[in-house]
Amino acid sequence: MQKGNDIMKKVISLILVFVMMLLFAGCGNDKSDELDIKELVYRYEMLPCVNEIEGEISHFAAEGDAIYIYATKWPQATEVNEEPAGGYFYKCSADGDNLEKLAYEPEVGDVEWVNAMEVSATGELLLLYSRFDEVTMGNTYLLRTISADGEVVSEWDFGELLNIEDLFIQDMKKDRNGNIYLLSDQKIYIFDATGELMEQIEDDSLMTNIIRTKDGEILAGFDYEDGYTLKKIDADELAFCETYDTSIPYYSITGCIEGLEYDFYYTDSESLYGYDLEKAESVKKADWVSSNINSSSLGKICMLSENTMLATYGREASDDTYGLYFLKKVDPKDVKVRETITFCSLYPDEEVREQAIRFNKSQDEYQVVVRDYSSSEEPMVDMHKDLTAGEMADIVDLSGLCSDKYVSKEIFADLYEFMEADEEISKEDFMKNVLLAMETDGKLYRITPTFGINSLVTGASDVKMGEKFSVSDLCALEKNGAKAFYMDAKTTILSRAIELNYEEYVDWNRGSCNFEGESFLSVLEYADTYPAEEEMVWDEDTESMTNVVRGKKVLCASVYNLGMADVQLYEEMFKSDISVVGFPSEVFVGSALSMDREFAISDASKHKEGAWEFLKTYLSREYVSSLFTADEYLGNPIRKDSMEDKIRRYTATEAYTDDFGNEILPVSYEWGYEDIMMQMSPLSEQQAQLYRDAVMQTDHRYVYDSDVITMVTEEAQPYFDGQISAEEAAANIQERVSTYMEDYK
Repeated sequence: MQKGNDIMKKVISLILVFVMMLLFAGCGNDKSDELDIKELVYRYEMLPCVNEIEGEISHFAAEGDAIYIYATKWPQATEVNEEPAGGYFYKCSADGDNLEKLAYEPEVGDVEWVNAMEVSATGELLLLYSRFDEVTMGNTYLLRTISADGEVVSEWDFGELLNIEDLFIQDMKKDRNGNIYLLSDQKIYIFDATGELMEQIEDDSLMTNIIRTKDGEILAGFDYEDGYTLKKIDADELAFCETYDTSIPYYSITGCIEGLEYDFYYTDSESLYGYDLEKAESVKKADWVSSNINSSSLGKICMLSENTMLATYGREASDDTYGLYFLKKVDPKDVKVRETITFCSLYPDEEVREQAIRFNKSQDEYQVVVRDYSSSEEPMVDMHKDLTAGEMADIVDLSGLCSDKYVSKEIFADLYEFMEADEEISKEDFMKNVLLAMETDGKLYRITPTFGINSLVTGASDVKMGEKFSVSDLCALEKNGAKAFYMDAKTTILSRAIELNYEEYVDWNRGSCNFEGESFLSVLEYADTYPAEEEMVWDEDTESMTNVVRGKKVLCASVYNLGMADVQLYEEMFKSDISVVGFPSEVFVGSALSMDREFAISDASKHKEGAWEFLKTYLSREYVSSLFTADEYLGNPIRKDSMEDKIRRYTATEAYTDDFGNEILPVSYEWGYEDIMMQMSPLSEQQAQLYRDAVMQTDHRYVYDSDVITMVTEEAQPYFDGQISAEEAAANIQERVSTYMEDYK
């Protein structure tokens, strides 16, 4: 017995040792992850000579101790002609200095375009041109070799050589034997150095690109569903030989780069990787986020050395001027590792990425990583899975989703708590009615810097702003054959009622819905007074909305994002004073607000303070007010002071400089709707007050829930077809939506 106990003690001891080893191994992994990030940071700097280059850099190539650049000179913006004004070739030293313009100047404009450029070890330029032929109305392609002193050595016309109508060349590469490879859809054409067609290789699958490896081999890339696949072309046999299945999701690759240390490199939205064909593995070489680089602004990349890249970078809307940059690896000992804040979104735009980069540059405690679900095969499905499984980001952009379904799961933090602790932003900075509309049981789980006003515009004599307006009130206005809405079908009216008064019928927080009450029945019966979709006829005899409104045949105009300019437009359409009201409701009085962005912070986040620091950059007066310096930004500010900034901007009769140094001119532009064309001018005090009242009376949210709307319209159809009563249809809708909500939990 004692022997058995001794054995058991030894087993337990071994297990404990093993567990401790795992724990220490875990600590080691954490440390190595930190070191990995330090090894992946690059800093970018524009080449010294870029400011001396005439035109916009289109192509570049590096060879030996020189960099070759092609720039297109565009005409001034004031010129009517939008074709390029010229093209120039330059050469500079490997450090980006000592710029000289090469003697060769090609024809450009509507005659020829440079599509690709390579350079040989002797300084010869290999140039692929496309030319539009006005006779055949199609493109042809030329290949020119230019000597180091600017002389044309050779020129081939691929259109003549191949005799293919509508020829389209996607890519060009030269192999180690000097052969030229041209990719066109499902074919690769191979020419020798004299311009003779040697071979054409076909494949049933679409080829996306061709890559030159570090050894000068040529690979063709294919986007297969099970991953990016490469097929090697035998340089002697001129045929496909080996196939490499990388398992890299084809939709995640944003660019492929010629090999240097690795066989080739590729990029995605977050990083640069080296790929080893023999080992079939990717190695992360650069982290764009930690490097404060907006990957969307990266163009062509060339590896100069293991630690240096050359790339076109920047764009007009970016903080970084477009040009040619060195990307140089930072010494790991100089890199401070920051806590990562993950921002996830279905379809993040460029502004989000720029905001993240701007934030990352501003401090050294946090860095924001943008997780872009649009790069996955099924963005909405994948994001839904992550949210419901708890594998979520620190900040969630709920735009494009029915956020009520996720808020009801209590997975987000109350933003009021952050405002109470913040010295820069407080609850009092925002319009009270807008916050109330976004609240859930007194808590604020989501917020937006700007919002849309979804409303009805009517004549002021018909409906008074700020007074209750029901479906029965709407019906009472319809006299002498007049209808409230213009050219709408039954399902359109019904869908609009659900979207604009969603919270009247569906409450995800309590898991209940109300489609059997008198309110919904009145909407259902009212929708039935309109024609079916198939009965709608649009032809040249259809009267414009302006005419039927002025003729009192139509009483309302549906507006999905009321702006200040709309006040003048609809006063002109109605030829009278107007009211801005919400869609008829038994519960709400004002218009419905749509959240332009829906930001939330995960309650499970380990970095809530950092998440708030980034989120509040969208809520500052400087950010929100800056959105309205343009003539017509479609949105309304959530901040009180930004609302006053917007009103000042639209009522100013003289130029002024705002509090952030922007020069603001009085509003003056032409715009219109249908047969109304008017000159937009500064709003009068009365017009500005009407707009202000419309904003302040907004009291609930517009919600688009495609699932619920589909159920409602499908179950309402038998009623519209005269097969069942309105009560039966409402009961069917109630049952179906209730079951759906229960299953969704």
